[in-house]
Amino acid sequence: MRERARETPAGAASGPPQVLRLRTTRDRAAALAAVASTVEDWSGEWTAAGDGGDLRLPVEAGLRRGFVRGRVTATAANGGSELALEIVEARWWVHRVSVALLLGAAVPAMAGVLWPFVPAVAPLVPLGLVLGAASWLAILARLRHRGPAEFLADVELALEQPKGGDEQRSAEKPPPIAPR
Repeated sequence: MRERARETPAGAASGPPQVLRLRTTRDRAAALAAVASTVEDWSGEWTAAGDGGDLRLPVEAGLRRGFVRGRVTATAANGGSELALEIVEARWWVHRVSVALLLGAAVPAMAGVLWPFVPAVAPLVPLGLVLGAASWLAILARLRHRGPAEFLADVELALEQPKGGDEQRSAEKPPPIAPR
């Protein structure tokens, strides 16, 4: 069951900070190295400090863009380590260009709906269809969601990759290719 959204006044604190955890069998140094390389892959900023560090990640959620600032701490756990990502700050804004393009395509696309009732807009139907399809291909089909949970999934993937990749890959057989 989903949690209900909490309403808070603008500028007010939204409650306790969100903490995401990742347990791994690798040691703390390897876990922090995976965090640093993943932050670099995400085009974020990483500042290492002691048993963790601070990070700033670009995030996306549909038509919204933003960044997340957080603290990463690595602690020793049973036979490995645990990464904890505490979200300190999250800032979001609407991607205005995408919204403007969608609104610009929606106005003539309404002609496709209204032309049986208002025959004067019938010449705009082809334009509405083209602009609707173009906005779908340019914006809606490319929407992504990349947040802190996806970041930790990428860190986990980086930790699972073997260190001696070239030697191990040469020993593995490639998957068979079946002709159709």
